[in-house]
Amino acid sequence: MNIMVSNCPFIDLCQFCNNYFLDICCLFKIYKKNDFKKCTKLGLCPNLHVCRDAINGKLSRMSLFYNIIPSLEDIKSYDYIVKKPFKKFKNRFIPRIEVFGEKFKNQMKIIKKLEIDAIAVNLADFISNIEGEILKENFKNNLHDRLDFDGKILLQTNIPDCYCIKIMENHLKYIDAINCLNPDIITTFDANFYLDQPLFINSIQIINILNANLLISELDIPQIFLLPPTPLPLFKSIFEVFLRSNHKSICIPVAEFSKSKNSYILKILNFINYVRETSDKKFELLLLSKNPDKKMYANCYSSNTWVKLKERNTKEKRLRKMEKKLHKTIKTANKIKFQKTLFSFLKRG
Repeated sequence: MNIMVSNCPFIDLCQFCNNYFLDICCLFKIYKKNDFKKCTKLGLCPNLHVCRDAINGKLSRMSLFYNIIPSLEDIKSYDYIVKKPFKKFKNRFIPRIEVFGEKFKNQMKIIKKLEIDAIAVNLADFISNIEGEILKENFKNNLHDRLDFDGKILLQTNIPDCYCIKIMENHLKYIDAINCLNPDIITTFDANFYLDQPLFINSIQIINILNANLLISELDIPQIFLLPPTPLPLFKSIFEVFLRSNHKSICIPVAEFSKSKNSYILKILNFINYVRETSDKKFELLLLSKNPDKKMYANCYSSNTWVKLKERNTKEKRLRKMEKKLHKTIKTANKIKFQKTLFSFLKRG
């Protein structure tokens, strides 16, 4: 049984949290037993010290409120301009490539056969496990040369938490790595967010990624504003930052919310589409780690699921199935765009 909220000495922190999350909030659960084993076992949460210090009383609540925690207004009022905002993709589906082994060669054969002019790669594929190093040694060169591809390459930054932390702690080396890889488009910073954390921790993370985005804003590479899936009040705040910026496109990583019936991601998409209909700002929406889905409309989708096939197939059969799957995915994406256009026309009529 969870600790009753009324008995918690840190009840003041609730003003930074949604009522929905109070019963599952990890801060309350930890306070019950003052036990951090679960956090450590889950990979040593990078925000562990914040919870521990709060619970042990090493930081006063006033200190937490005024010196560490940004308010929603602090987030909303954050301003920055990016040198090169990315506008839009021609295609409605951007296939993500896995850059290892025989599978990579097969993927590139299909990409060239279908004359696809834009692909995506994930930054996690290139990050070194060596402390202090960002890129693996064999990936310290231009992506176009490495992949033997002349089209557009999108470098996606929705990466595992451990890599998010590494990059956030090595901003300058990260910028050097981006310049070394030299993609045509990049998404902005991602960070480790958890819906069951107290909202004040997520708000600190948002300010961290906005500060990091400011550092890469002068890069000579077009950028897509990455909107992390956070609780809705925070999401709306960071979305206001996007609306005031000169960014022309946004992306949302939805790997953990991929099902069409997921109520959380549907609320976010409904909010975005409402703003799109009522705002003067025109922008493109890209869903990362998501196949085209008429229940989760976006201007563009990107995923690597077209590569996922059962290994028992022969090499030739896998190649044919991958090609067929990719062709079908592209066709579905184009069909969804037509349905959206038709719906908007009928609505206006």
